[in-house]
Amino acid sequence: MKPTLDSCSSRGNPQDPTVSQTSKQTSRARYRLTPLMSVSRYISSLHLLKYVQQKQGIDRGLYHLCSTHDGKFFSSNKIRANQRRYLYNRKQLQQKGTRSAKRRLKAMSGREKRFMRDVNHCVSKELANQPEYRIFALEDLSGIRNQRRGNKLNKWLSSWSFTQLEFFLSYKSVALGKETVFVDARYTSQRCSRCGNTNRPNRKKSRFYCRSCHFEAHS
Repeated sequence: MKPTLDSCSSRGNPQDPTVSQTSKQTSRARYRLTPLMSVSRYISSLHLLKYVQQKQGIDRGLYHLCSTHDGKFFSSNKIRANQRRYLYNRKQLQQKGTRSAKRRLKAMSGREKRFMRDVNHCVSKELANQPEYRIFALEDLSGIRNQRRGNKLNKWLSSWSFTQLEFFLSYKSVALGKETVFVDARYTSQRCSRCGNTNRPNRKKSRFYCRSCHFEAHS
């Protein structure tokens, strides 16, 4: 009897040893892919965690030039002392009003600007060269000088060179393949950097104490 097409074809024949062997290989390969997929998901989560850890929050202020979320502070005591000295000398020279006093005022203004530029260069360089961080988050302080806060505080804000520090950090981070981003400045002083809880009693002058996770730091 001549063999038919159905008897010669191995498709759909459960008795065929070739089909059973192929199905076993497919099932084995499927079981092999399951742990590989789990490992790939675990590696993806590690990459996401590493991305979150590479971000550093930076807060700029008057008493501290800037402070980071991991507890690093850059004091502005020398800057404020220098500004007070230049302010006193400027008043003395303005009262004289002579031609030599005006020349002295011009030279003094150049020295004050160069001093502030050097400080901002040093601080931004130290921040940008941190190997463990690739993203720097700054507060968006645009329009902060437009608000009326009293004569004394407005005078402090007028001499606050936060824009220059922002510019220096931005171009230094780009040169190193890093990035600078800006966040909304509202309620950032009341928000915990560890758990994200935002509460007004968390901040009391220069002390920060989270009511949720009990994290304590200098604010």
